[in-house]
Amino acid sequence: MSWSISFLGRPEQVAQAIESYSDKLDGQSKVEYDDAKLHLAALVRQNFGDVLGISMLRIDASGYGQAKQVNEGQPLRQVQRYLTLKIENLYATVV
Repeated sequence: MSWSISFLGRPEQVAQAIESYSDKLDGQSKVEYDDAKLHLAALVRQNFGDVLGISMLRIDASGYGQAKQVNEGQPLRQVQRYLTLKIENLYATVV
């Protein structure tokens, strides 16, 4: 399954949006996203600054993974994961 996010705003609000986005997912996509979300939020929180009082960032991230049943009645085994991530600092005035 797969998931994708794109958020723009102040770092703390973006980190909070990353953490709450999990509620919109289910199944394998939620499993994959939940494993990544704390890392994504932490990376966003490492990007901050108050240059002229205007500090925003944009994050674009997507992931894909696959799980398969090894033996009937056993939990799914995660067999692959891929993640693409871009974090961009923006110093601009929203008009």
